[in-house]
Amino acid sequence: QPPAMGWEDDQVLQRSNVEWHFQRQSSQDDARTKSRARAYLSSFVNQFVALLVKQMLQLKRTWRSQVLTCVIALITSASLGIAVERGKDVSSVLREDTPFMTLGGKERWMTCSYFERWADPPIEGAWCTPFAFAPTTNRAVVSLMKDIGETNDWTFHKVGDGELARPEPHPSCVNASCMLGFQSTQSMHTWIRTHRGRAGTAVAFVDRASAQEGKVKDVRGSSLPEDITFEIWYNESASRNVAFWGLDPLTEGTNDTFPGNALAAQNAVEEAILSRKLDSANASMRLHLRRYPRVEALDNYFDSVDFAGPAFVHIVLGLPCFILFATITRDKRQGTLALMRQLGLIELAWWSALMVRHALVVSVTSVVFMVGGSVSALPLVINTSPAVTFFYLFLYGMAAGAATCACSSLLTGYRASSSWGTFIFAHNVFIMGVGYLQTSWITQLNNPLLGDTLDPVGGHVDHFRRALFVIVPMASLKKIMVDINEVTKPKLSPDPDSGLVVYSSLGNYSTADIITGGYSGNITAPLGDEEGEVQYQLSPTLEGLIALVCSAVFWLTIAWYLGQVRGRAHGAVQHPLFFLWPSYWVPPTRPRGNKKLVAGLHARMNPADLQHLDVDVCAEATAVLGGNLAEEKKVVAYDLCKSYDGRQDVVKKVSVSLQHGEIFALLGHTGAGKSTLIGMFTGVIPPSQGDIIAYGASVRNDAARVRRMIGLCPQHDGLCSALTGRQHLMLYGRLKGVKVTGSRELTSRVDHMLDAVKLLNVADKLVGSYSGGMRRRLSVAICFIGDPKLVMLDEPTTGMDPYNRKFVWSLISDKRPTRTTLLSTHAMEEAEALGNTIGILNAGQFVALGSAIHLKQRFGYGYTLRLVTEAEAAERLVHKVHELLPSAALVDVSAGNCTFAVTEADMRLAGPLLRFISTAESKGMGFTQQAKDDSLHLREWLVTHKSLEEV
Repeated sequence: QPPAMGWEDDQVLQRSNVEWHFQRQSSQDDARTKSRARAYLSSFVNQFVALLVKQMLQLKRTWRSQVLTCVIALITSASLGIAVERGKDVSSVLREDTPFMTLGGKERWMTCSYFERWADPPIEGAWCTPFAFAPTTNRAVVSLMKDIGETNDWTFHKVGDGELARPEPHPSCVNASCMLGFQSTQSMHTWIRTHRGRAGTAVAFVDRASAQEGKVKDVRGSSLPEDITFEIWYNESASRNVAFWGLDPLTEGTNDTFPGNALAAQNAVEEAILSRKLDSANASMRLHLRRYPRVEALDNYFDSVDFAGPAFVHIVLGLPCFILFATITRDKRQGTLALMRQLGLIELAWWSALMVRHALVVSVTSVVFMVGGSVSALPLVINTSPAVTFFYLFLYGMAAGAATCACSSLLTGYRASSSWGTFIFAHNVFIMGVGYLQTSWITQLNNPLLGDTLDPVGGHVDHFRRALFVIVPMASLKKIMVDINEVTKPKLSPDPDSGLVVYSSLGNYSTADIITGGYSGNITAPLGDEEGEVQYQLSPTLEGLIALVCSAVFWLTIAWYLGQVRGRAHGAVQHPLFFLWPSYWVPPTRPRGNKKLVAGLHARMNPADLQHLDVDVCAEATAVLGGNLAEEKKVVAYDLCKSYDGRQDVVKKVSVSLQHGEIFALLGHTGAGKSTLIGMFTGVIPPSQGDIIAYGASVRNDAARVRRMIGLCPQHDGLCSALTGRQHLMLYGRLKGVKVTGSRELTSRVDHMLDAVKLLNVADKLVGSYSGGMRRRLSVAICFIGDPKLVMLDEPTTGMDPYNRKFVWSLISDKRPTRTTLLSTHAMEEAEALGNTIGILNAGQFVALGSAIHLKQRFGYGYTLRLVTEAEAAERLVHKVHELLPSAALVDVSAGNCTFAVTEADMRLAGPLLRFISTAESKGMGFTQQAKDDSLHLREWLVTHKSLEEV
C-alpha cells in the first residue's frame, strides 16, 4: 500500500505529467516535420527525374538544332581568331620621321578653354594666364621676362601680396594674354594653389646654392648671376589629361599643332638669357624634336577581342538560350506546362530540369568554341587555362539562360514570347555585345581601367556597379574578357636582334590570375585632391565570375517567381506573396479546409433564398449550405461564383456535392460554364466567391494538396508532340508519384492503360502523328495513370469515333468505384451511359439535377412505342392503335415507321394494345408475317423509356 500523497506531492506529479506531455508533443511535431520534408524531397526527386527524362528526349529529337549551334560556335571562334591575327599583321618597313616640333621665337601656349575643358563643373567665363614668374624683386628677371612677353604679345602685371587671394583677374588682365609677376617664389606658389587651373606654365629664378640643398630661395640681388638657376613649373593635371589620350605630356599640348608648354617655357627662357649674354637682340636658339625610326603598326593595332569579343561569345552562347526560349514557349503553346501544373507540378523541379538540359548544351557549345579558338590560334583561348575559359563561358551561358527563363515567364502569350525572344536576342548581340556600340555608361561599366569602375583603396565601394554586373550578365562577361585580354593579347616590344619594335610572345592567363586579374592589383590615377594622387584598386576577375553565378541565381529566382504568379492560362495560380507563407515551404500534414467560410454559410443559410431554383437543385443546395450531407459526399462546392472584371457572373452560386464512387455528369451547351466550373475545381480559376472542399482540402487554402489528388483530362490536349504515347504515360506516372520498383509497376500500369484505350499498337509513335481521337484517348489514359482520388474529365470523347468511344466509356466505368469523377459533356447519350448523377447547367446555374431515370420521370413524357409496318398500311395501323389506346399521342409517321408517346398513367391502360401484339406473336405469325386482324403487317415493335436527349 503506497503512502498517501500530500498537496505538494500532487502538484509535483501534475507538473511532471505536463512536462512529459509537452516533450512528447514536441517530439511528435519534429517527427511530422521530418516526415513532411522527406515526402517533399521524394516528390521533388521523382518529378525532377521525370522532367529531366522529358528534356533529354526533346533534346534528342532536336539534334539538328544542336549540331547547327556547334557549327556556328566553331565558325565564330575561328573567325575571331583570324580577326586577331590580321589585327597584328605588321610590316617591317621602318618609318623615318622628319622633325615634328620646332621650338624658338614666338611660341603657342595652352588657352583658358583648354583648362575649362577638364573642369568639373565647367568654369563659367574662364580666365587664365599663360605664363607666371618670380621674383619681381630682381630687376634683371623682370626685364628678361618682359622680353619674352613682348615676343609672345603678352601684357605684364605685377601681383602684390594683397592680390594673392583675389578670385577674379586684375582689370588689366581680362584675357588670356596677361603675364603675371610675383614678388617671391612663395607668393607665386600661394597664388597657384589658390587659383588652380588658372596658370599654364611658371618660371621661378632661384639661388643655386639653396636649390642644391633642396631649399628653394629666390635669386639674390638685382642682376642675374653667372650661374643662372631656374625652375619650370607646369600644370600636371592638364598634362595627365593629355596623356590619357595617348599624347606625350612634356612635348605635346591639346594636339600635335600645339607644342609642349614645359619645353616651350624652357626654350623661351634660355633664348632670352642667351640674347642678354651675347648682348644681341637678334640672338635666337632653335630646338628640333625627332622620333626614332618606328614600326608603322605601332599606331594601327586593332584589338578585335576588346571590340567585339563579347558579341562573338554571345552569338555562340545566345543560340542555346534562344533554343531554351523556344522550348518553354512550345510547352506553353501545346498546353503541356499548364497540364503539369494542374496535376501538382513542383515549380522548382521544372526549372531545374530545364537548366540541367541547358547546362549540357552550354557545356558542349563552350567546348566547341574552345576547339575552334585553338585551331585558329585565338590568344584568348590558347594562352588561357582551359579550366578558366570553360568556366567563364559556362557561367555566362547559364546566367544568360536564367535571364531567358525570366523573360519567358514575364511574357505569358506564346506569340508575344516568340517575337520578344527574337528581339531580345538581337538586342543583346548588336547593342549589348559589340564594344563599338557600348557608349557612355555602358563602356565605363565594362572597362576596368576607367575611374568610374575602380574602387579607391580603403574608400567607398561602388555597389551600383556590382548590382549591375548581376543584373546584366553581358557586363560581367566584358569585364572578364578584358581582364584576360590584357594578359593574352599581342604586345609590342623591341627585338634585340633587329632593334625593331615587333610583337612579343604572348602572356599566359592561369587559374591563379583569377584573384589578381592577371596584372597589377592597384593603379595610381590623378583623380584625387591637390596634395597628390589617389590609389585605386582593380577589381579581380573573380568578381566577374561571382557576379555571373549571382546573376544565374537571381534570374532563375525571378523566373521561378513569375512562373507561378503570371499566366493563369498556363496554370499559374499563386498569390504574389505566396513565398511568405510557411505552408508553401512545409506543406501541412493534414488537409486544410475552410471552416470559417463553411460555418458562415451554414449560419447565413436561408431556405427562402433558394426557392427560385429547381426543386432538386434547391434540395441539394439546402443540404450543402445547411451541412446535412452524407459521409460519402467527399467533394463539395460551396456557393461558387465566378465573374471576370465585374461583368455578369459566368458561374452563379453553385452549391453541389459529389459522392465517392460515383460519376457526376455535367451537361450544358457551349458557354454554359462547364469548363469554368472544372477550372475552379482544379484551382486554375480562383472563385470570386465560395470554395471547394475535396477530401477535406480547400481549393483556396490547400490547392497544392488538391492538385496532387486530381487526375485531369482537359478540354484541349496538353500533349508534347516530341514524345511518344508511352513516354507521356511514364512522365505523368512519375509526376503523380507512382511507386517505381525497378520500373516494373509503372511499366505494367502504362501498358494496361494503353491497352484500355486501344493505343498499345501505336504506343511508341510520336504523339505529333496521332489523330484527334487518338490524342483524346491518350489524355484520358494520362488522367488515370496516377490513380487519382478525384477525376476531372472535360469532354473526354470529343472527336472520337463510336467504336473507340465505348472502350473509353468502359475504362471510366471500371475506374468509378474507387474515386470521385466529374465529367462534362455535350452528349446526352454519354451522360446517360456514365453518369450516376446528372447536372444540367445553363447560364452558369444548375437547372436540373438527379439521376437519368429521375430526370426522365420528372421532365420526360413516359414511354415511346414504335411500330413498323408496310408504308401503305401505316394509316390503318395508326387507326388501330388509337382504337385500342385512344390516349397514345402520334409523334411521327415515316415510311411505315409509326412512333407514339405514352404517359406513365396511360401505359397502365395499354393492355389491349399489348395483347394484340403478343397474340400476333403467340400465333407464330412473327413480325414479318401478315396479322389476321385487318391485314396489318408488323415488322418490328419496341417499347422504351424516353431517352435523356428526348427529355
